[in-house]
Amino acid sequence: MSAEASLVEGLEAAFGAVDEPVGSSVRAAGDSPAADSERPAEAAPLLLDSREPRRYAGLEEPIDQKAGHIPGAVNQFWKGVLEDQGRWKTGDALAAAFSNIPRDRELIVYCGSGVTACPNVLALQAAGYSNVKLYAGSWSDWISYSDNPVAAGD
Repeated sequence: MSAEASLVEGLEAAFGAVDEPVGSSVRAAGDSPAADSERPAEAAPLLLDSREPRRYAGLEEPIDQKAGHIPGAVNQFWKGVLEDQGRWKTGDALAAAFSNIPRDRELIVYCGSGVTACPNVLALQAAGYSNVKLYAGSWSDWISYSDNPVAAGD
């Protein structure tokens, strides 16, 4: 097995397959399809792209070789957790900023390189979300594997 295949399998094990439908269960290595009926269905992780909307939509990409986003990801621009003066939102304002994000899903937050996803990770946790993870390699890592799909638009 190549290092590339091993890394992609590791990402899929951690985050779920990007084309996995919501509500399907993840099969452990060696499980048969029949094992799915014995296990409750779980929603696939929700991917949150923290980059500017134009980068998410694939309209511009000033840094990386490919434009767009990971299929299935929703855009949640990181500056949405800040007030107009640049201070952190608190309480109800953070809850409102994430009102479109379900609380019962595993959340995987990414950006271009893992840096600007961090404000969303911290703000989600401050807003009471408990199952939040950072995809540190983010978009730059995702597109480094030629077989990974890329989506554009909203």
